[in-house]
Amino acid sequence: MDTRGRYEALRALALVALETGDPGAVGSLDECRELAEALRDRRLEDHARRALRALRAGRPRGRTDAPTARWGRPSGVEVRPGGWRLRTPAPF
Repeated sequence: MDTRGRYEALRALALVALETGDPGAVGSLDECRELAEALRDRRLEDHARRALRALRAGRPRGRTDAPTARWGRPSGVEVRPGGWRLRTPAPF
């Protein structure tokens, strides 16, 4: 498999890990960053760095069961450079 193909495969695995709460997402994203550096693709490298930074920052702590929390701003994941999967909290 070529380097770009490995990057895409690891990116997909990282997204699945993020969705399921698997801590393996960090390793996959870190490897994505290394592959992007090898490709000399700044866009992919920046994407991997942003994803790692967001993952390491974690979600804000606090009550999420308050009624106003349901109507909070959408959350999302950058699935590819500049492409977001947004989630709006359910009303109930």
